[in-house]
Amino acid sequence: MEAFYMYQRSAGILAWTVALSALLMSQAVKAAPTECSARVREFLDRPTTAVSSKVRTCWSLIDESPNRFGRLLQLVAAGNRVAAQYLASNFGATDGGNAEDATIALSQFADHAGDQPLLELVQQGVLSEVQIQDIYGSTSPTFTDRLETQLDELTRRRARLQALHTVTLSKEKSYALDGVGHSISQVRAAMGHKP
Repeated sequence: MEAFYMYQRSAGILAWTVALSALLMSQAVKAAPTECSARVREFLDRPTTAVSSKVRTCWSLIDESPNRFGRLLQLVAAGNRVAAQYLASNFGATDGGNAEDATIALSQFADHAGDQPLLELVQQGVLSEVQIQDIYGSTSPTFTDRLETQLDELTRRRARLQALHTVTLSKEKSYALDGVGHSISQVRAAMGHKP
């Protein structure tokens, strides 16, 4: 009989321990998004390398929020290297409209910050050959219906790339030139020019 009471007591203690563990784990799970939110807010207010490392696991909070994602795109398009690095490292996790917007923001980053930082991301394996071709072949959404303006933007981008003299990034530069060249051909075809 005494063994039965000992069994009941240990079962009660076990149940209490499991309940307490579940409660503590739920609090930890609730704290993580709040902690991520604070870090994301800090990063979008002041994107530094130190803060960027803190938001490495918080991508979904940015990707799923139009306001946060829009703020990140603004930083990237304005030429912020840390924001561009963060967006590029999460580029593969974007899809649909966000992927298209990220592509355009990264092309605008190169327009403001220069081509070398973006090409280095390809060299480091952060961006792929196909991604860099898409980035360099994209144009601003404000130019969608203005083919002549698109052609001018792409032609300037190609000239800038051709003027970039770097032996260490020659392969990455050729990928970017392929992307620009392909888009120039498409725009010219849409304008009625022969290839």
